Amino acid sequence: MQFTAQQCAMLAEHIQESIRILEPVDTGFGRDHTFVDVAEDGSVHVDMPQYMHFQNDGIHPFIMWSLEGKRVPMGGPGSVRIRIASRVGARQISRRDESGRISKGNRSIRWRHPGMEPKHFVEDGIAANQKMMVAFALQNEVTNARR
Repeated sequence: MQFTAQQCAMLAEHIQESIRILEPVDTGFGRDHTFVDVAEDGSVHVDMPQYMHFQNDGIHPFIMWSLEGKRVPMGGPGSVRIRIASRVGARQISRRDESGRISKGNRSIRWRHPGMEPKHFVEDGIAANQKMMVAFALQNEVTNARR
């Protein structure tokens, strides 16, 4: 669909606001990191940092092999501990029962990223403005038909 420059600007503003409402807050970086721009050709582009792509599209679980031997800061606000990543990918026993046997389902792999479910906040932000896009397209058809 081709839109006028004014329609693109209005659409970009509404999409930007919808995405800001829908984007996750628990990023550690706060909000306002998604940018919606209008290109010269009359299209609207969504730009965001790499970590936001992972949150929007999701990520599969993986073993963090690249951390082997590196210092990794861990902890929350106010308390940071440094750990050296060792034995990456090795099995780790997290719990045992009263008799000393390994509890069922409590084996894990060291330095494994758990993955992340996709949140699709960009697609939802665009879909929230679908009616506006259709209205602009109909308005443009009527205007072109009158010419």
